Amino acid sequence: GETALHRAVDVGSTEIVKLLIGVSSDVNATNADGDTVLHKAALRNNIDIIELLVNAKVSVGAVNNNGETALHVSSASAESDPASFCLNCTDFINIGLESGTTEKQRSAEYGPCAIVQYLIKAGGDINLEDRYGNTPLTIAVTNNNLMLAHILINGGGDVNKVVSSNTHQGLMQSLDLSLLWVALYRKFHRTEMAKLLIQHGADINVSNEDRTTVLMLAVDQLDNVKLLLEHGASANIQSDDGNTALMRALKQHFDNIAKTLLAAEADVNIRNKRGENALLIAAKSGCTEMVKLLIQAGADPLSSTNMGNTGLSLAANKDIAELFVQAGADVNLRNVHGQTPLHCAVKKSKTDVFKLLLAHGANVNMKDFYGNTPLIIADHVLQSDIILSLIRAKADVNIQNKKGKTALMYATNFTHAIFCRRYKLKIDGINVRDTLLKSGADVNLKDNTGRTALMYNCQEVQEASDEYDKLVKYGADLEAEDYHGRTVLVQVLLTDGMTFMAGNLLNMGANPVLKAAYRNILMKPSDGFFMDFERNIFLRLFVCNGVVNMVYFNSYFPMILDTCVELCLCYGGHDLLRYVLANCYISNKDLSFIRLKNYAVMDTSQEELSPDQKKRIALLQRAACQPWPLANLAFIAVSTMMGESPEREDRIQNSQLPNPLKDMLMFKTKVARTTVEEWSTLPLCFEA
Repeated sequence: GETALHRAVDVGSTEIVKLLIGVSSDVNATNADGDTVLHKAALRNNIDIIELLVNAKVSVGAVNNNGETALHVSSASAESDPASFCLNCTDFINIGLESGTTEKQRSAEYGPCAIVQYLIKAGGDINLEDRYGNTPLTIAVTNNNLMLAHILINGGGDVNKVVSSNTHQGLMQSLDLSLLWVALYRKFHRTEMAKLLIQHGADINVSNEDRTTVLMLAVDQLDNVKLLLEHGASANIQSDDGNTALMRALKQHFDNIAKTLLAAEADVNIRNKRGENALLIAAKSGCTEMVKLLIQAGADPLSSTNMGNTGLSLAANKDIAELFVQAGADVNLRNVHGQTPLHCAVKKSKTDVFKLLLAHGANVNMKDFYGNTPLIIADHVLQSDIILSLIRAKADVNIQNKKGKTALMYATNFTHAIFCRRYKLKIDGINVRDTLLKSGADVNLKDNTGRTALMYNCQEVQEASDEYDKLVKYGADLEAEDYHGRTVLVQVLLTDGMTFMAGNLLNMGANPVLKAAYRNILMKPSDGFFMDFERNIFLRLFVCNGVVNMVYFNSYFPMILDTCVELCLCYGGHDLLRYVLANCYISNKDLSFIRLKNYAVMDTSQEELSPDQKKRIALLQRAACQPWPLANLAFIAVSTMMGESPEREDRIQNSQLPNPLKDMLMFKTKVARTTVEEWSTLPLCFEA
C-alpha cells in the first residue's frame, strides 16, 4: 500500500511531489514496510524532495517497521570511504547557509553526509536506536565512514554507545560491545575511526560482557596497542577468565606486542582463573625469547597452575625446558594428577624435552595417581623413540597401573591394533610389542579383571592374528582364565566376528573343552563356525563339548543341511567324516540318512568325483551296509534322547548311567580328544 506521494519520490519527480503536497497529500503516510516518503527520499539521497517534505512538516522522527528513522536510512546509504576524511571535515561542518552555500550545493558535493547534517538540523534524533539497537553513529562506525561519524559526533552522537554483536556480521560472540571495540575488532582495524572516537571521549578501558577490553582485542595490531597505551589504556585489567592483554598476546605468539606491553609495566605475575601467569603461558606457547624476558622482568620460574603444572611441565621445546631447569625447577615435581614433567613430555610427544629431562635425572618409573608410568603413557601415544629411550633408561616394563594394566596390554589392545595396521604393526620401523617382549614383559600378568595380554590381543583385527603365535612363543598361557572363568578361547567365541580366531587358538593347543557355563555359545547361529579352511578344528570343538547336532546357518551354503553326516559328506573331508563316525557323533536321523540315500549302490567311479569324495562315499557305504554293534546303536539312541547342549550335560549327569557311559555320551573319551592329524587312523566300530 504505497501512496501516490511514495511513487513520486521513487521516480524522483520533485514537481509531482510539490503538486501532491499542495493538494494536501499526507506526508506521513506509510507503506507496508512502515516507510514514510521521507524514508524513501533519504534512501535516494534526494535533497530537493527532503527539503520539500521538511517544509511540509513531515515527521523527521518517524520510524519504519525496523525502527529506523530517515537519519538511519541516510547514514546507511553513505558509502564507506576512509579517503574522504582527507577533506576538511571541520570546514564542511561549519559551512552554513549564511555563507551563501545551499543544502542542494552541499549535497551535490558531499552526498549523504550533507543530507544527514540537514536531517539533524531538522530535528532528527541522533541517538535513537532502531530495532537492532543501532544508532546512526553505530552505522557510521560499522561502515568506517569517517566523515559521517565526525558529523554525527559533532551533532551529539554518543561515542560510548553499546551495541550488540548479534546485529553485526563478522563480530565475535553474542556480546554487548562499545563503538571503540567495534572499530578495533581484528577483522576491521579501523584505526582512524578509533582515533576519532578516542579524541571525542570514548572510554579507553571499556570492556564487553566478559570483561574483554579494547586493548585485549587489539593485541594482534601493534599500532593499535600503542595508540591505546598512549591514551591511558590499562595493561593489567583481567577479563572474566582472568587473562590480561599480555597473556592474550603470548597465546597468539605476538611477541612484539608482548614486549610493548612489558614496556608499559604489565604485571608479569598476575594469574588467570586456571592459575596461569604470563610466564607459564609463554612456556606453553613456545615463546622462548619471551620466557627469558619474563624471567628477567621478575616472573616466578617455579610458579605452577591450579593443576600443579610448572613451566617445566608445560615447556613446548627443549630451550624453554632448559631455562626452567637452570632456574631450579624440580624435574620430578608432581602435579595434582601425580604426573611429573616427564609424564607430561611423553603425553604431548615432546621428544626433545623428554630427552632433556632424562639427562637431568628424571625418574622413569614414577607412577602418577592412576598408576601410569611414562612407559605406559608412551604406549598410549605410540612414540617408538620414547619407548626405546625409556627401556634403555631401565624403565620397568612390568609395572601395572591402578587398572592392573601393563604397557604390553596397552600394546595389544584393539585401538592400538587399528593404528598399527596402517604401519604393518610397526611404528617408525619398530614393533612395539616385540620390543616390550624382548625387554622382559611378562605375558601372563593379569589386570584387575583377570585378563592377560593374550586376552587383549583377542580383540584385535584379523591382520594382527600372527601376534597370537608371538605371545604364545613368549610363554602366554592359553588356559589362563579371567575372573569370570573365561579363557582366551571363550572370549574369542563370545566376540562377534572373531570366531575365525578360535581355529588359530585350537591349532596352538588351546583346550577345546569349555566350561559348562560357556558351552551354550556353540549353539548360537554363527557364520564363523565351520569355515572351509578350519572345519575339522571346529568339529573337534563341537564334539569335545557334547554338541550333538550343530546349529549352523551360513549364507554361503545354497542348501539346508539337516544332519551332521550330510554336512561332512557334502563339505567336509574323509578324515572329518571318520572322526564323526568314530565318536558315534551321530543321531538316529543320521543313521536314517545313511540308509535312505542308497550309498551301498552308488557308483564311486564317476569322473566328476574327487578322490576325497570317493573315500567319503566308500566310508558311508560300509557304514550303511555293515551292521553296527548293538552297544553303539544303544549309545546313539541314548545320545539322541539326551538332546542338545547345554541341557544335555545336566541330563546325563542326573541319569543313572555308569560313569564310563556318561563320559562317552559327553565325548570325554580319548577318541574325542584325538588331534586332527590322527583322525585318518581312528578305528571304526563296523570295521574288522
